[in-house]
Amino acid sequence: MTSNNLMTNELKQILTGENMWVNKKYINPKSLSFRASVLILTNHNIGLKSDDTDGTLRRLHIFPAEYEIKESDVDVKLEEKLLSELEGIFLLAIKGYRRLKNNNYVYSSHRESDRYLSKMMKNTNPLRAFVKEKIRKCSDNFITYDVLRESYNEWKKQNGIDSKVKINSKIIYEEVSKQYSIVERKKSNGVRGIKHICLMEEIGK
Repeated sequence: MTSNNLMTNELKQILTGENMWVNKKYINPKSLSFRASVLILTNHNIGLKSDDTDGTLRRLHIFPAEYEIKESDVDVKLEEKLLSELEGIFLLAIKGYRRLKNNNYVYSSHRESDRYLSKMMKNTNPLRAFVKEKIRKCSDNFITYDVLRESYNEWKKQNGIDSKVKINSKIIYEEVSKQYSIVERKKSNGVRGIKHICLMEEIGK
């Protein structure tokens, strides 16, 4: 990681088995292919400013350990107890592997992981999180940039997001079009906006 941000390009290369250049001191660089799952243990909040695309998020399974053990509750014999349960721990690992294999090596969704990823996404790129959460495809519907900005600012307040980054119509359209390729820029009665999308609360009205 660099400045608490995952090096997502390198991580994806490792996970998908792409060739990577490996530099070792005093030896010519080599192109090697790795294939591995990566376990990262950290006390830092993870950021995704370099790459917050769906391809990256799909490959992340984050399990936050947010419970803080009081000094009075520390079990000094924990290692000894775990060592006495190695057989049971191993059987649990085998059970988990079989379930993963039966699921074609696709990890199941986990509520806490999904919650943390959603929280991380909101802090890293709140506009993209807003688009994913609040905007849906609606054929022929038209929504103005002013309405989108107003809804976005209200959504930030509700989620406790203190982002000072100003967004203009170009930035809004670029983010929406990444999620919905069918959208179109439109000007109606002198007011600019986007066609073929609507806000979640408008659905069913």
